[in-house]
Amino acid sequence: MFFKRPIRRTLYSLKFLCVLALLVAGCSKANFKGNTPEIKIAPVEVEKTFNIACDDEYGKRYQIEAQPNEIVRTKVTGTFCPVTDKKLTVYFVVDFSGSMGLHTPIGSNSRVPGNDPQINGTCGRLQSAQAILNKLRDELDYGDDVRVGLIPFAGEVFQDRVQSPTDVDIFESYLVANQFCSYVVQDSSYGQHPQNPGGIIANNQSSVNSSTNYKAAFDAAYNALRSTEGRKIVYFISDGEPTSGGFEPLQSGIAAGQQLLSLNETTVNALLLGSDEVVARDALIKIVGDSQKVRVAAKAGELATEILKFPESELPFNSSSAQLFVSGIEKPLQLKTLLRSEGNKWAFETDYFTLFSLGEFEEHNVQIRAEATDGKEFESSVIIDFKQ
Repeated sequence: MFFKRPIRRTLYSLKFLCVLALLVAGCSKANFKGNTPEIKIAPVEVEKTFNIACDDEYGKRYQIEAQPNEIVRTKVTGTFCPVTDKKLTVYFVVDFSGSMGLHTPIGSNSRVPGNDPQINGTCGRLQSAQAILNKLRDELDYGDDVRVGLIPFAGEVFQDRVQSPTDVDIFESYLVANQFCSYVVQDSSYGQHPQNPGGIIANNQSSVNSSTNYKAAFDAAYNALRSTEGRKIVYFISDGEPTSGGFEPLQSGIAAGQQLLSLNETTVNALLLGSDEVVARDALIKIVGDSQKVRVAAKAGELATEILKFPESELPFNSSSAQLFVSGIEKPLQLKTLLRSEGNKWAFETDYFTLFSLGEFEEHNVQIRAEATDGKEFESSVIIDFKQ
């Protein structure tokens, strides 16, 4: 009785060393020598493949029993099947600053009509939004989950005019001049009259001043979208460079815009109204990262091309990994391939590895993982119970 525990501990230690030796060197029971004469059995190499399909949500389990002289080499194949997410949230972030309507430019004593005045019940901002929404409607397909919202801004965001994302049909009712063709008058002396429709008197209807605050606008869009799943597209409509929003309005606006763009699956497009403001255009290019995504408002339809062409998930090979867990030991496996097969299915295959046991069933747990370009993670698991 005194010797039983040390003997058992010794046996476990020997098993661990043997498992380690088998994993590292690929040895077989037929290679071990004891105090008895060596029994030489010519090994027979057997190759097996275990497959797991993308609908095997909880993995698969196989059981195999081999002959004493068999060396069983196996590999795991399978398929990942990403589902294309058809959820899209669109925000119009629209400039309501004083320069849109009747105003006096800095350094001038004369009033001018503005960069986007309301004429015959419409304006460039409204027409741009209508062109984009029409494109959305034309491309809507069964299963598409599309929501559209509005964030108007000037010196700050007009919180009472913000429209949370809603169905395309409902949002269309907001496409009216009184909504999209507004602007903050520089002071109450400008008043509201037929030649100056859409004016918002700051000290009466709103505390928002007539300046242009990119930072406030982009911050609001970021906060609205940071917890939103799926693709996100922002259409930023303005007529010039920012004039408020921190000590350096332009740099603050660029930083806020780039923060918005850092959100997963987010695109920012910009529409420039009025004269071709070089500074504003350059700032917007820095924000969106692509000069092709900054257009004059008259070409708003170009930014709506294939807006509902939902991209299929990509599974880069360098995002994948395979691991083997057996008898408390973890060993990395080489993933041989991860390639798109049919449709949006991705086929994977590991290199061959050797199974082992010490007279009883040994559980071999193989886990294959991959991460898609949209951040979604995929995992397949195969358990092989092996006895020799």
